[in-house]
Amino acid sequence: MSIEYNCTIVDGYVLVTASGTSEEASEMLHFIDAAMEECRLNDAQMMMFDLRELFYGREYGGTYDLAVQCIKRMNRERPLRVALLVRPERMEYARVYETIGVSHGARIKAFERPTLAIVWLKS
Repeated sequence: MSIEYNCTIVDGYVLVTASGTSEEASEMLHFIDAAMEECRLNDAQMMMFDLRELFYGREYGGTYDLAVQCIKRMNRERPLRVALLVRPERMEYARVYETIGVSHGARIKAFERPTLAIVWLKS
């Protein structure tokens, strides 16, 4: 099963809700590209990725390399404010994206609860 996602505009930001099982890093990159296109089409400056129902068939061997590629794609056209909503057991991996994002000039932060993510997006 691959990544399925839905993009909606919610109160000024793009909410990307993802589900399914990702087996390959290329699936994640395709997913990020599609979400970023949605942001571009809606001229959005903020987005939230709800990744709580996205599972990994196996851990990506190159989590660091994948995170760098994802951040570069997110920051390609203009810096966005990006919230990652993840399950508590995935927070360690989300922090990798957060750390790499900050070091590349991105405004990205991981959260376990949507209310905190929304407050951060709008601050």
